[in-house]
Amino acid sequence: MNGLALLHENGALRTALLVTGLLLVGLVAGGVVALVTPAYVAAGIVGMVAALVLISSTQASLLALLAVATLLPFAAIPLPIGFVPTFLDVVLLTFFVGWLARLVNRSDDHLAATPLTGPLLAFMGLAVVSLVMSQGLNQSIARYFVEMQLAMALFFGVVNAVRQRRQVDMLVWALIIGAALAASVGIVLYYLPRDTTVYLLSTLRVLNYPAGSGVLRFLNDDPAQAMRAIATSIDPNVLGGLLMVASGLAVPQLFRDGSLRRRAALLGALGVMGWCLLLTLSRWSWG
Repeated sequence: MNGLALLHENGALRTALLVTGLLLVGLVAGGVVALVTPAYVAAGIVGMVAALVLISSTQASLLALLAVATLLPFAAIPLPIGFVPTFLDVVLLTFFVGWLARLVNRSDDHLAATPLTGPLLAFMGLAVVSLVMSQGLNQSIARYFVEMQLAMALFFGVVNAVRQRRQVDMLVWALIIGAALAASVGIVLYYLPRDTTVYLLSTLRVLNYPAGSGVLRFLNDDPAQAMRAIATSIDPNVLGGLLMVASGLAVPQLFRDGSLRRRAALLGALGVMGWCLLLTLSRWSWG
């Protein structure tokens, strides 16, 4: 406490500490630039700014989460740091950091519970016990386990961060719009010449997507049979599942009170999603 008081009262000391801190940041930044390419540095700066924006707003982080999940669900950050975190991982982390920070700083806030809270916590606990007792634990399994736990924990975050009807409406519309855009991409890539589709999808290799002729998917994995729409979801069944969920949310919106323009937009989105859903040839999604 005495040190804090001295720092508060002594302007020269604060200035010296600030200059020292800036010098250290400059040295670290210079070292990073010397070790990696400037493109990585620029991407890191952009990423930090985006992370700060997302941490400051749980609503923004949830919207970003839906955007990534619908348009680039398997994109990974191409950083030479020993492992490849996905954009979904990073957005999930920023959401939890922002939500928990607000929860700690706001004493008037409280945790909301639902009938699913207890069963889900029990399941997550059993999963931890199973992991500890497993014999074949490795880095890949551990990573998938953490991602699964984060995905389930998102339930608690959403229940506590989304408490108003307008927030729910915004997220539902974000999911519908994202799925409609993904469906549009899937339709365009489906009808383009196959070489062009392969080229366009292969440009995503920088985000750890597959590249080459193997990016295309066919019925029964036979190139002689019908091609299946995949958009940027890699797998047609993943795309089909997304379109199935989004369409199931969009149909009831038609029967809510709203303007003619709103219903026209919903019909357009449903038409695009239905068309692409047929092109996925995902029979489970059809059902």
